[in-house]
Amino acid sequence: MPRGSPEEMQVSSYRTTTRIRLADGDALDQAGEHGLLFFGSGQDRAFASFSPRWHHLAVMIRFHSVLLALSGMLLFTSCDLQQSTMPAPEVADLIKAQLDEDITHAVAEYSRDGAMVGAVTLVARDREVLHLQAHGVKSLETQEPVETDTIFRIHSFTKAMTSAAALMLYEQGKYHFDDPISKWLPEFAEIKVKSTVKGERPTAARSSIKVGQLFTHTSGLGYEHFDDLKKSRNLDEMSQRLATLPLAFEPGSDWRYGVSTDLLGRLIEVWSGQSYADYLDQQLIQPLGMVDTAFFVPAEKQERLISIYQSSGKDETDFVMADAGKRAAPSNLPTFCSPGGGLFSTITDYYQFLGMIANQGEWLGKRYLDASSVALMTTNQVPSEVGWVSFGEEIRDGMGFGYGFNVVAQESKFDSDARVGECGWGGLASCHYWFDPESKLVVITLEQILPYRWSLERVVKPVVYQHY
Repeated sequence: MPRGSPEEMQVSSYRTTTRIRLADGDALDQAGEHGLLFFGSGQDRAFASFSPRWHHLAVMIRFHSVLLALSGMLLFTSCDLQQSTMPAPEVADLIKAQLDEDITHAVAEYSRDGAMVGAVTLVARDREVLHLQAHGVKSLETQEPVETDTIFRIHSFTKAMTSAAALMLYEQGKYHFDDPISKWLPEFAEIKVKSTVKGERPTAARSSIKVGQLFTHTSGLGYEHFDDLKKSRNLDEMSQRLATLPLAFEPGSDWRYGVSTDLLGRLIEVWSGQSYADYLDQQLIQPLGMVDTAFFVPAEKQERLISIYQSSGKDETDFVMADAGKRAAPSNLPTFCSPGGGLFSTITDYYQFLGMIANQGEWLGKRYLDASSVALMTTNQVPSEVGWVSFGEEIRDGMGFGYGFNVVAQESKFDSDARVGECGWGGLASCHYWFDPESKLVVITLEQILPYRWSLERVVKPVVYQHY
């Protein structure tokens, strides 16, 4: 195509407007941020939807049933959306359809070589579900397909709900964040700290564990105490066991993921006068309409539970049934309900909870939390001297922790696609969620693969952020 001809196409750089000059003089204004183009004017104004994969171009004309066929491959960068005469709902529908298609394609590419067994993905924005799709199978043995109402073991997704429940009691004046937990759990009045010198006995802690440190995982209670948690018949017994064990460090001096949220669940019982499971069910699960969320899977719903797999060790695409999958899920409420990881749920159920958080504590006309409490959950509450979230040698630079969620406090090499202000967390069997308060996005990806991996989130996140 000769430069300067009527057919010349001019493509600008990032976040500038792209205009394409057609032979008839019409101009196309690119809205590449959403994968859209506009051209023409008045009743003949048209829009085109570009796949970010840039392998095709679908064009629809408003008020005229005309289909334009455009050949070639067009690669566009992200650009600002120019003012259009097209009603906003039509643009939104196009973006939604393109997002759905692009996520479907990305997940299909990811799973093509057997890297995934089964999953469900959900994307919502400003209280509207834009994408909801099931992928793969619930069981390699039966090849039964995953459905959007398939039940998953969501493990540590439970933690954020426990934190929210505890904050509801904070709003009732039941405690302060700097209160020592021994005020309600006297077994923690005299706690010890593990010595940093090998062979030396634990020493008395210089300070007490504060309630706020349970929210942020800076209490010193790590997952090295998990076996003691599993042996407990109830949360009271768990608390008694944990109090006899040395902390990993002085309370408030470091960050370590562990059983802090489980102990917060025990405090919920003391503050509320109810069992933890009853309080969570009555204050959050039932009011939010989370009809498939519980610490057990009723007999009539067991067939909806997805199997859980682990790598065979040969490669990342060879899976065998995990030990946890060989054990039947409880069909009745167990005596020990883990506040840090015991829930079963569906993707649409958990969206009700995250939607409430993303909507500043209000959902479908009911307020659950004050906006100030949500702010505590979604801003970094870890002291700067403690540093970033870390797991052993893995330091997640830029990642802090609020009173319930991981918070991206600054640009991160650990997750280069993450936006500053983004919040989220995951679950043991490769479940993930994140939400971006600025763009009002909520994204959930559910799998059931051990050991824990980030793969599906890392596949979906750049696709979502390409559109919003």
